[in-house]
Amino acid sequence: MSIILVAHAGAWNEKSEVDKQIDIKAVNDAVNVGILKDNLIDIAVETVVFLENHEKLDAGLGGILQLDGKPRVDSAIATNDKRYAKRYAGILQLRDIKNPSRVAKRLLEYGYHAILSGDGAMEFAFKEGFERENLITDETQNALQAQLEFLGLSEGELPNYSELANNKMALDSKKLSTVGAVAVDTQTATLVSVTSTGGLAFGYPCRVGDTALFGHGIYCDEFVAVACTGEGDKMIEYMSALRVGLFYKETHDIQKSVQMAVDGLKNELNGECGLIAVDKYGHIGIAKSTSFLATATAVK
Repeated sequence: MSIILVAHAGAWNEKSEVDKQIDIKAVNDAVNVGILKDNLIDIAVETVVFLENHEKLDAGLGGILQLDGKPRVDSAIATNDKRYAKRYAGILQLRDIKNPSRVAKRLLEYGYHAILSGDGAMEFAFKEGFERENLITDETQNALQAQLEFLGLSEGELPNYSELANNKMALDSKKLSTVGAVAVDTQTATLVSVTSTGGLAFGYPCRVGDTALFGHGIYCDEFVAVACTGEGDKMIEYMSALRVGLFYKETHDIQKSVQMAVDGLKNELNGECGLIAVDKYGHIGIAKSTSFLATATAVK
């Protein structure tokens, strides 16, 4: 056994028992598919691709629509693999592409820019041969309608930004989800993390969260790989993913490190999150402040 893979399907506080079982099955199926791939990068990426293809999860096909009715997805990959010129690549606010994690992988392979966003990210994806796909489902459209009704808006209307800010206490508990995977080859001490998200409920158009930002929602160095989920705006401020790496250098204990990062976000910013991580020795860390976080592990 030299390869350890861990994945999550999002952190939640409000989740029915039926939906919890769907998440648990999805993440278990994802790691069982991903672990069969030939190299570490593909193991992590294809695990996340499976989750992006699942319309019940908040990534890719199941991504939450922003308040203008458009799906915009973010994804990133980070690794300590020295074969890559750059060891992080992020794709932000990509539209009409079901698997942004594969686009992030392609960006990593080029090793030129670290991040592409918006129209430029779309142009890159299409020129690289990725197909345009409809990411709006009946479920995500219904969820958008519920958000608009909560805000007292009709379809096509946008709230004033101040309205969202003034209601942030009521909305923060709904700002959860994201999918991700971390993997390690203990024989070579190679690490990789992949994250992907469809955003959050009550998201203003073109809002970017922590998921695809290095040090915030994703992190990898020579010791650990980290993937985060939760209240992205607060995790950006706290730099949750980086904190795990810093705590690990102090404690040399990956479980203690993720728990310290979860507790720190809660104590300092009253933020909810879930974290998964592995260290180069194959030790696993999983922690959450939410009531539910579906995770799964596979080895080979």
